[in-house]
Amino acid sequence: MIPDAKAPAPRTIRVRLTHGPLDYLRLFLRIGFWCAVIFVVAAAFEGDEFSDKGNVVFLDADFEETDEAAIGENDAVVGLLDLSGTIASFPDADVITSSGSGVTPDDVREALSVMRGVGGLSGLVVRFESPGGEVAASDEIRNILATFKAREEMPIFFYSGFVLASGAYYAACAADRIYAAKNAEVGSIGVIIEMLNYRKLANQTLGVDMKVYKSGEFKDMGNPFRDPTPAEENLLARDVRESMDEFVAEVAKSRNIPEDVVRAKLGTGEVWSGRRAK
Repeated sequence: MIPDAKAPAPRTIRVRLTHGPLDYLRLFLRIGFWCAVIFVVAAAFEGDEFSDKGNVVFLDADFEETDEAAIGENDAVVGLLDLSGTIASFPDADVITSSGSGVTPDDVREALSVMRGVGGLSGLVVRFESPGGEVAASDEIRNILATFKAREEMPIFFYSGFVLASGAYYAACAADRIYAAKNAEVGSIGVIIEMLNYRKLANQTLGVDMKVYKSGEFKDMGNPFRDPTPAEENLLARDVRESMDEFVAEVAKSRNIPEDVVRAKLGTGEVWSGRRAK
């Protein structure tokens, strides 16, 4: 060391960390991955009233909740299935409430699977509150219930306290007997197709026109920007007639009423009170 020499001043080294686009991309992917994991876990634990057997509730004769262990060997156990809403093929197809709370064939199928898992049932009561809905979905629900009744060899009873109409009554044709409260609305045996037509509003008022390029004569049948052609009206009438024929046949068979009586007196679309429907 040299005498009287000044010590060198300490140097400060500054390090600045910079983040490039790849770093932000990695961070985004990590966050997305863990969000997906959390979503999957939450969905796995989300309760489902039909598929989760833990939601099966046992009731006594007074409809008070009881434990399964309290059921004796000689006690009759009857399944109770609650269904309410518009009948639709998919959960989000409830056009009346727009709430996705409709009754679908999958709902009924899963519920009956739970009933089958309980075992030892003497019968099944379906409490159904519905104004009806899709023809195909109503027919499938009826088929599911009829198959369940035949396979399990147990009676099925329907009950409605408010409304059991149209497609809901069609589904109830699978039951051995239908019960309804005296002021419930029952019936509406019939088929309907409704289509909006705002050709005049679009063309004459708003000046809107739609150009359609189609591969076949009936490809845009139901186009609300034009009136239906006579050929299209014939096809729609045919569909209504065929569905009505099936409806009448099911009512006649299940309720043991001649088809001509069902068609002439009952298949008018009329709704009856539970008191008059019997």
